[in-house]
Amino acid sequence: MASIYDPQGPQVALGGPSVSPGFSPARTYDPSQQMLEAVEQQFRLRNREIEQLTAFSSTLSKFVQEQGEQWKKGEIAKGFSKFISSGGSLSPKYQQEHKEAEVRLSDAAKRDNQLATVAETIPNAEGVSAGIRNNSPALTGWQAYGYSIAQAQNAPFSLANYINKARSENAVIRDPDPGVDITIGPRMGRAQAERVMELLTEKWSLETGISKINPQVLMEHAANNIAVTKLRIMEDWGKELDSNAKALQQDIAFKNSVTAIGGITDQTTAATASTALEKILSPYSYQEINEQFPKILAAAYQEKVAAGDQLGATALLTNLGSTRHPSGVGTYRERFLTTFQDLESKLQEFGADQEKARKADQLALFQQEAERYNNLPAAQRDAFINDPTNGLLTRMRLAGMSEEEINKARTGGSTSFEIALLKGIRDGSLLVGSNKITKSVLDTYLANGTIDKSVYDQAVANPELAQQQTVNDVFKDAKDQAVNLIRAWQTKSFTGSTVPSEASKAQAKVVAEVAIAKAMSKYQGAIQAQVDANQPINIIKVSQDLAALARQELSDANSAYYWNPDTHSAPNLQKATDKAPSTAPPTFTTTLPKNVIDAITNRVSSKAAPVLDPTAVDLPAQMIANEQLAVNQGGKISSSIVNIAKASGYKDVNRYLSDQAIKNGMTWTPNSDQQTFLRNAKTVSPSIATRLAGELTPSERRRLTQQLETIRTQQQTKASLSAATAPGGTYATFQNDLIQREGGGTDPYGQYNFGFARSGPADPNLTNLKVRDVIRGNYTINGQRVVHFGAYQFKADTFAAVAKKAGIPMDAPFNKETQDRAFQAVVMEGALPWRNRLNDYMSGKVPDTAANRAAAIQDLQTEWTSMKNLTPAKLGSYLQNMRMERQQSTVDPNLGTLPPPQRTVRVGQMLLNMGVKIWQHPNFDLNKGYIEKGGRVGRHSDSSRHYESSALDLPLSHNSVTELDKTYDYLKNNAAALGITELFWDRKGYYQNGKLIGGPRSQAIPGHDTHLHVAF
Repeated sequence: MASIYDPQGPQVALGGPSVSPGFSPARTYDPSQQMLEAVEQQFRLRNREIEQLTAFSSTLSKFVQEQGEQWKKGEIAKGFSKFISSGGSLSPKYQQEHKEAEVRLSDAAKRDNQLATVAETIPNAEGVSAGIRNNSPALTGWQAYGYSIAQAQNAPFSLANYINKARSENAVIRDPDPGVDITIGPRMGRAQAERVMELLTEKWSLETGISKINPQVLMEHAANNIAVTKLRIMEDWGKELDSNAKALQQDIAFKNSVTAIGGITDQTTAATASTALEKILSPYSYQEINEQFPKILAAAYQEKVAAGDQLGATALLTNLGSTRHPSGVGTYRERFLTTFQDLESKLQEFGADQEKARKADQLALFQQEAERYNNLPAAQRDAFINDPTNGLLTRMRLAGMSEEEINKARTGGSTSFEIALLKGIRDGSLLVGSNKITKSVLDTYLANGTIDKSVYDQAVANPELAQQQTVNDVFKDAKDQAVNLIRAWQTKSFTGSTVPSEASKAQAKVVAEVAIAKAMSKYQGAIQAQVDANQPINIIKVSQDLAALARQELSDANSAYYWNPDTHSAPNLQKATDKAPSTAPPTFTTTLPKNVIDAITNRVSSKAAPVLDPTAVDLPAQMIANEQLAVNQGGKISSSIVNIAKASGYKDVNRYLSDQAIKNGMTWTPNSDQQTFLRNAKTVSPSIATRLAGELTPSERRRLTQQLETIRTQQQTKASLSAATAPGGTYATFQNDLIQREGGGTDPYGQYNFGFARSGPADPNLTNLKVRDVIRGNYTINGQRVVHFGAYQFKADTFAAVAKKAGIPMDAPFNKETQDRAFQAVVMEGALPWRNRLNDYMSGKVPDTAANRAAAIQDLQTEWTSMKNLTPAKLGSYLQNMRMERQQSTVDPNLGTLPPPQRTVRVGQMLLNMGVKIWQHPNFDLNKGYIEKGGRVGRHSDSSRHYESSALDLPLSHNSVTELDKTYDYLKNNAAALGITELFWDRKGYYQNGKLIGGPRSQAIPGHDTHLHVAF
C-alpha cells in the first residue's frame, strides 16, 4: 500500500521475486548442488517473512488517518509544518509498531546479505549472489530507509538555505488564509515575519519532498534540529527587523524635525519649532539628539539654499540660534556653536555667489541689449545708449556694473575700424579686390595694436580668408585695372572724327597685354618682398605701377610693341618674337580638327549659320570628361561645345554630347541637380559657388572644388567642436589646463620633444607640417627625431588613429585648429579605442559612479601623464561636468520637424537621460520617469500648452537648483533646434517665441520660481 511518506529516489518494494529471474539450479547431484538448494530454501522462507513487513507501510497509513484530512492533497504541508513544530505527536502504539517493523527489516536485510555472501563461495553459481542482492526486498527497503534518514538529517540545512534565499530576493509569498500576497522586505514586523517563516516551511516541504519522509524518522533525526534552525533564523531576522524599524522611525523623526525648523521666520515660529522638535525627539537619548541636531539643522539650511532663499536661511539661523534650548542650559547657538558658525560662514559665501550670479545675469542682459543697438543707425543707437533718464549706460551704473563694461557697451566693444573690418570680412567685400585682407595682414594689424585679439580671432575664423596673399593673387587683382589704364592712354588721341579700324583695335589690345605681362615680370620681385614681409598691399597702386612700366615699353620706338599714338598703330609688331594673343576673330581652346575650328570661326565672324556634318566632328574623350565634371559641379557646358553642337544642327547640346560620348565608348549624364549643388555650395562659400556656375578650365574647376571641400571640412570641424564644448564651459577650462601642462610656453602648438623633455622654444615650422608628415613620424629637428608633437604632445601612431576617427584630411596643416580638433576627438568622441574606459564614461555608456569615474581618470592619466599632477577630485569634476556638457550638446537635426506633442516627448526623454525629473504631461511621472500614459496634468491657464501635451514642468521639489539652471541653459542654447516657444524659470529669465519677456527674478510669469516650464 502506497504512503504519502514514501521517500524520494528508490521506493520501498516489500514484495517481489525471491530469486533472480535468471536463476536455474543444476539438477546434477553433488555437494555444491545440495548446498545451493539449502540456500534457496532459506531464501524462500525469508520471502514469506518479508510479506509480514507490509505492516511497516500500514502503520504509516494509520498515522495519516489519525492526523485527518489536512494531510491529504494540498494540506499535507500544513500538517508537516505543524508536526515538526511539535504541534502534532505520534501515539506510543504507532512508535512501537514502527520500531518492530524497523527491527524485522534490519534482520531480514542482514540475513539476505549473509545468504548472498554464502552464494559467493559456491562453485559454478556465478550471478546468484548478485541476484539476491539486487532483488532482495529487504535489502532494497533497508537502502530506501537509510536514504530517508539522510534526507531528514540534511533537512535543517536545506530549510535554512530556502528561507535565506527568499529573504535575499525579497520574494513574494501567498498567504492562503486571508488570501493576500506578502512581500518579504526590511520593513516587515516580527509577527508578519513569523507567519512568512511558516508559509516558507510549508512550501519547502512540498518542493523538496521532505513531507513524504516517515514521521518517526523525522522525529528521531530532524524535528528538533529543524525547530532549532527556525528559532535561530527568526532570532537573527527579528533583530534585523527591529533595527530597520528603529532606523525607519529615526528617518521619519529626522524628516519631521527638518520640516519643523524649516518653517522658522521669527522668534515666535522659532519657539513653536523648538517645542515641536523636543516632542519629536523625545524617544531618543541626549547623546543621540546631540549627534542628530547638527545634521537636522544642516539639512533645513540646505533646503533653503537650494531654493535660493537666502533670507529664509538667515531667518532660520538667527531666530533658532537665539532660542533657548529645552534643557534650560543656554541657547541653541551656544550649545551647537560650531555648527552655527560653519553654516553662517557658508551663508556668507552663498550670498556672495548669489550677488555675483545676479550681476553676471544682469550684465548678460545688458550686453544682449547693447548688441541689438549695434545694428541701428548711429543717431538712433546713441539715443538708446546715452539717454540720461533711462539709457543703457544709466541703468548699468545703477546696477553696479564696472566702468570697463559700461565703456564696452558705449563703444560696442570695438573701434570703428574694427567694426568695419569684421563687416567687410563677413560679407566678403574685403576678401577680394583692391582692399583684399589676408591672415598675414591681420597678423600685422594685431602686432601693431590696430586691432585687439578678440577681433582678430573673429576675423581669422572666416574659412574663406586667405592665409597669405601670393604674387599671383596680387597680379590677378591688379592686371585688369592696369590694362584699362593702358587702353585709356592708347585711345586718348582718338577723336570723334577718327574711328579706329578693327585692325587698329586688335593691335592695341595685343601690345597692351604683352606690355603689361612684361611689366608684371619686372615688378614681381618688389611684390614678393611685400608679401614676405606680411605688408598690406595696395592693389590700386600696383595697377598704376604696372601701367607705368607698360607705358615705358609701349613708348619705346625701338620696341617690337611700340605704340604710335599718331597713327594709332603698332608699326613694329611684325618684329615681335614673344608669344602674343591672336588678333584673329574668336577661337576655341580645344583639340578639334582645324576644319571644324575654321567653320565655327567663319560662322561667328560672318554671322552665317553653316551646318557641319555631324559625322565629321569627333570630340576628344577628355573634353567630354571635362564637360561632365563641369555640369556635375554646377557649371555650364562650355560655349565652344554649345557652338559646335549648334553648328552641327543640334538644338539640345546634351543630346549632342550624348552622341559624342557613345562614339568614345562613354556615357553622358545631364545633371538635373545643378541648382541643388550650387545651393549647397553657396552655403559653404558664395564666392566659390558663383565661380563654379560659370565657364572654367578643368584645372581651375578642380582647384575650386578642392578649396570648397576644404572650407566645408573646416566648417564641420568648427561646428563639431562648438557642439561638444560650451564657450567658457568645463571643456575649455580642462583643455587650457592640459595644454599648459603638456605643451606649455607662449606657443604651445609648436612645442615638441624627443621623448624625454619639452622643447622649450617652439618650432614655428611644426604647425606648417601636414597631418601626413606627423603620422609618418620621421620629422627631425637638428638631426633628432621628434617623438611628441604640438600642444597635446601627440605621438605619431596616436595621432594617426585620432585623425582617422575625426575625419582630419591627410593634407590638412598641423595647426591650432587641427590639434584642437584631434584633442576634442580623444576626450569627447572616443577616438582612441584602447582608452575604452574613458570612452565609455564620457559617452554615457556606463553609469556615472565613482568606480567608472576612477577608471576613466586612469585612462586619462595614462594618455597624458601630466594629469597625474591633478588631484583625482579635480579630474573627476572635470570629467563629470564634461560628460554632462557632451550629453547636452547633441540635438537631432530632425527633431524640429516633429509635431509639437511628439517633439515634447522626445525632448522629455532626453532630459530624463540628463538626470532631471519631469511631470505635468501624460507621458511623464516624477517617480517612474517615462510612462505610456496616465501622467498627471494639473490645472493651468486656459491657453496652456500642457493641455495639448506640448509642455513640460521640472519642479524644484525633485530637482536641484544647479540641475534646473543647467537644463535652462541647455534649452535656451538649443531653443531654435528644439522648436521651443516658452521657457520660464524665474532664476534665469522668461523667453516666449524667442524673445526675452522678463529677466531673472522678475516674476514675469508668476509661479515659475518653483519650477522650470518649457513648451513647444
